Amino acid sequence: MAGFALTLFAVGNVIGQQFTGRLVDAVGRRPVLMTGLLIAGLTTIVFGWAQAVPIFLGLSMLGGVGASMIQPASQAMLADIIGSDRNGGQALSVFSMATDLGTIIGTLLAGFIADAFGFGWAFFLTGVTLLLSMIPWYRVRRLDAPDGAPA
Repeated sequence: MAGFALTLFAVGNVIGQQFTGRLVDAVGRRPVLMTGLLIAGLTTIVFGWAQAVPIFLGLSMLGGVGASMIQPASQAMLADIIGSDRNGGQALSVFSMATDLGTIIGTLLAGFIADAFGFGWAFFLTGVTLLLSMIPWYRVRRLDAPDGAPA
C-alpha cells in the first residue's frame, strides 16, 4: 500500500501542477501557497491515522494536490525577488539546497518520531508543521497581487 500511496501522491501532484502555474500568476503567489500548505497540512495530519485503505489512498492523492501548489508559488516568489535584471544562479542554488536539506532533516526527524511514538504521530507532527508554516506568511506584505486584484 505504501507504493500505491506514493504513486497516488505523485499523480495528485502531476494533476495539480497542470493548473497551479497559471493559478499562481492569476491570483498571486501567497494565496496559492497558503492553500497548498493548508491542504497538505490537513491531509497529512489525518493521513497517519487513516484506517481504511480507500481513505488512506485518497488522502495521499489529495496531499499531492496540496503539494503541487507549494513549489510553483515558492519558485515564482523567488523569481520575483531576484528579478529579471540580476543573475539568479546562486539564489536558486541556495533555494534548492535548503529544500533538499529540509527534506532530508524532516524525513530523519519523522523517522525518529515514528520509531518512538508511531507513524500516526510522525504524520500528525509533519502536518502541524505545514500548518504552522503558514503563520509567517500572514505577516508578509502582499507584493504579488496581479493587476486589479486586492492587495
